[in-house]
Amino acid sequence: MLWLALHLPQLALDLVAHGGSDNGAAIAIVEGPPQRRSVHAVNAEASQAGVRIGQKLSAAQAICPDLQWRLRRPEHEHEALQQLAACLYRVSAEVSVQAPQSVLIEAAASRKLFGGGAGVVEAVREILGALALSAQIGIAPTPAGAELAARLGDGSHALSRHALLRLIEGAPLALSGLSEASCALLSGSGLRLLGEVTRLPRDALARRIGRDDMNHLDRLVGACADRRVLYQPPRCFARRMEMPAAISNTQSLLFPLKRMLGDLALFLLAQDAGIQHYQLQFVHEKHAPSLLDIGLLHIERNAEVLFELMQERLDRFALPAPTIELCLRADQLLAYAPAQADLLSQRSDNRDTSERLLERLRARLGDEAICGIEVHAEHRPELASRPCALHVQAREPSPSYPAQSPAHDLATLSAARPNWLLATPRPIDDRQLRMLSGPERIESGWWDGADCRRDYYIAEDGHGRRVWVFHTLGQHTTWYLHGVFG
Repeated sequence: MLWLALHLPQLALDLVAHGGSDNGAAIAIVEGPPQRRSVHAVNAEASQAGVRIGQKLSAAQAICPDLQWRLRRPEHEHEALQQLAACLYRVSAEVSVQAPQSVLIEAAASRKLFGGGAGVVEAVREILGALALSAQIGIAPTPAGAELAARLGDGSHALSRHALLRLIEGAPLALSGLSEASCALLSGSGLRLLGEVTRLPRDALARRIGRDDMNHLDRLVGACADRRVLYQPPRCFARRMEMPAAISNTQSLLFPLKRMLGDLALFLLAQDAGIQHYQLQFVHEKHAPSLLDIGLLHIERNAEVLFELMQERLDRFALPAPTIELCLRADQLLAYAPAQADLLSQRSDNRDTSERLLERLRARLGDEAICGIEVHAEHRPELASRPCALHVQAREPSPSYPAQSPAHDLATLSAARPNWLLATPRPIDDRQLRMLSGPERIESGWWDGADCRRDYYIAEDGHGRRVWVFHTLGQHTTWYLHGVFG
């Protein structure tokens, strides 16, 4: 087996950057109780100003008066790791989340699929780039070895057991993964490298560092099994993002919303699924959360399409108060079948279709402004169809009908209905008509007071159009035009 580990030491900073641009400001992530807050992570600007990890917040502010600090949110980091694990499901079926800053995948089985180990690493880096996360990648034959390689630096790898032993030999003790107490004890004995620890007599070492740390060393070299809890992707999507400051207009929310919808699209792609409904929640400081429900006519997972439809709806949405946090939820994942294209087609999945045109119209004009038409069981032509709500329809290939010759037989013409039916029939001079077929008698509606007793004919008018005309029984002198054939 061959394991690939991702170590994310800047995860908290990456999540802060997702909320918007920092404009070159010095930013620090702090943790701990209010009286003893310490620096957990810093960006490049804060580091250049002299702020260091582990400093007290008060000391960091004394060094850098313009320092902007954010409280660390472990629950948000956990959600981000879960999101990363879900996206890595595209690469490997064996994924393990190692809180608080690591994710593991088994890479050996995926090498053939991605054209070698380099292809697997490239696919992983592509996912990291799409999620805007920075990570150090390490590869080794054991899970613990891969984690050690990732902590040593991006690109560190040991593809064999001998290479893993050499990597362990030169690894600093501080990156070994041993407990803080064991590291302090071993450092006090003058040990600095992990290789120096592994060369100590086993019995004496076991008395010093305890069973758990001894088991860790055994798992590191593969001397005992390293069983990891495998990640199981959820059947729903949930993502939260805290804003760096309260935002009072919807246009300023477009950047974080686009990031969140991109994460949703990656999640759906990894699950080979799509959605037809999702919900945006806007959290306000002194106001109840406001909701924006977005329903789709067709199952979708394209990030650009989802963002475009959301933006149209957001333009008509008024925030009752400034927003301090965004929440995106998609509770139901649906099977997704991409539209089929021929081998030489140049069109991508982003092409405009009639379905997406309807989606944009609904988003821009409102759900009630667009409706469909359904057949109604009624003999009277003007009542044979009625408006209906639009609903999702399966994408099925259009049936191919045999080409019809200009000369229709009488039976076919009698059963035909025009493509365009006039809302109100209008009188027509029967001297301009050349009858082609008929009559077809329609007699109905006696029970509701709208009695209809007509004889319909298919005819050709003076302009050469094929039309649908009728006269009322007992009134043969007055003819009416009711429809035109396409």
